[in-house]
Amino acid sequence: MAEMVIIPAIVMGVLVGIIDMFFMIKDEGAMAAGTVLSKSLRAFIPIIIFSIVAFNLEFVGAMDFIKGTFFANLNALRAGLVVLLAIIIHARSAAYGRGAGAGLGLKGSHERWLHVFIVAGLVVAGPYIWPMIENYFSWVPGV
Repeated sequence: MAEMVIIPAIVMGVLVGIIDMFFMIKDEGAMAAGTVLSKSLRAFIPIIIFSIVAFNLEFVGAMDFIKGTFFANLNALRAGLVVLLAIIIHARSAAYGRGAGAGLGLKGSHERWLHVFIVAGLVVAGPYIWPMIENYFSWVPGV
């Protein structure tokens, strides 16, 4: 069995989180860029957690409560991760539009579903993207 991959998953999660920030700033408008920036930082936590899970799917798929279920298939697990992360990211941005963003005239605003699924897809595709970009992060300890 392979060892767990943590540092590359965190680096990839931060990269995807930055892409998510740019999407959120684009969707919410430049007037609220500073507020959107501070609110989108909270999306980093689930993105990094899901990135760690995506990099270590063999461990997750081998857990006892997943064995014998539909999610024992790693492709089904990947699809489930994309949908779950997309719902979490979209819910966070929609809550932002009803909460702090409402005072900025952003009532009901949220990220577009296309952007949400692009971010979630990048998280799940991270283990396949990482070998192509890991040489650029050789300065990071543990990579």
